[in-house]
Amino acid sequence: MVTPDEFVFVGREPNGGSQYALKANIASSQVETIRRIEISPEFPSWMPNAGELACSKDRNRLAFAYRLHPVIDIFDMDGKLIKQVRIGSATFNPATLDEADFEDLNPLHTVDIAATPEYIYALYWNYKYEDADKIAPTLFKIDWDGNVIDRRPNLPMPIYKIAVAADKSIIGWNGTGFLRLSRHVNGCDK
Repeated sequence: MVTPDEFVFVGREPNGGSQYALKANIASSQVETIRRIEISPEFPSWMPNAGELACSKDRNRLAFAYRLHPVIDIFDMDGKLIKQVRIGSATFNPATLDEADFEDLNPLHTVDIAATPEYIYALYWNYKYEDADKIAPTLFKIDWDGNVIDRRPNLPMPIYKIAVAADKSIIGWNGTGFLRLSRHVNGCDK
């Protein structure tokens, strides 16, 4: 939510079309396009561009973390790119887009993000879903200008989702319960 009447979200065109960061105004019933979300013009459909969106209303910025690419785009509410943050090496195989389970055939990069007014927290895998209980994930702490502030490898596994609580502690979901990750990421919870 940006204001009590406005919120941001990702919307997709039908039939494998593009996806966009959008802003909706409940009071006026209007939806505005903020920015097209695509890692490259070579891959315009939503499938290779799946990911997670976070917002800092204090900074008036959005962050989109790509699931199949080791990239987080930070942009303002007018759609202007502030910075593209690369947190790993590219692994995406475009030939897998012809398969229904293309996400199972590629390593997943940023599987979730959470945000505070100061920071973006990115849960980074760089492995396939089937390996989630065998390989430890990494947590990145990035400021809203796109600077990597901290990187914490070897978190408890598996972790599928993260959130930042009101006290700025970091919580993870392992599929069966919640874990307080702050003790594993000293410095990431400040």
